[in-house]
Amino acid sequence: MRRLVVITGASKGLGKGLTNTLLSRDQYDLVTMSRSDIEQSDHPSVKHFKVDLIQPGDYRWLRDICEDYSKVTFINNAGVISPIGFIGGFSVEEIERNIYTNQIAPFSIINALVKNNFKYELSIINITSGAANKLIKGWSLYSVTKAAVLNFLEHLKDQHSRIKIFSFDPGVLDTEMQLLIRSSSDKNFPDVANFQAMKNEGFLKDPIVQAEEIVNRFLD
Repeated sequence: MRRLVVITGASKGLGKGLTNTLLSRDQYDLVTMSRSDIEQSDHPSVKHFKVDLIQPGDYRWLRDICEDYSKVTFINNAGVISPIGFIGGFSVEEIERNIYTNQIAPFSIINALVKNNFKYELSIINITSGAANKLIKGWSLYSVTKAAVLNFLEHLKDQHSRIKIFSFDPGVLDTEMQLLIRSSSDKNFPDVANFQAMKNEGFLKDPIVQAEEIVNRFLD
């Protein structure tokens, strides 16, 4: 039976790379989620849902889809780094969007997937960041939400030992998020010059290459 893979943030960057890589293997069905359409929406193996993760939901519809499969993998990929800056300078709306996207949405999706004695073999691939484990000035919300997901998954591992859980840091990717980081002022992000230099010197990683590594390591 084909394996189902659920991917958040599938419209660009690493999520787009994961979607293309998995479809090229011809052994996966995909549920993709993003705020915008994806190029692969019409592919017969793809069910795409336009979802803004800032909107609360119980994701019962996702659980219903998963129950048709014996193997399900959730790739927690979607994330926002904004707002970049220092505590005291954020709007409530900025705080809410960051926390809902990076933390509450994956908590809610995972909660739905493990509800009521789920029968499928479940694995979770969490796309994390070095910012989850160290203080990067100007990235407070991004850092603490990434760390919260790691902590949440430790509790899940203790509760359900049969779930396979992986966290993978893809490194600094050449994506729109990095473009946003490089466009920050040094007032809000003191280390911005270092990230600009990484781009100029060709040190950013290709999201397609990293997507292939994730699939090879954790799925194939």
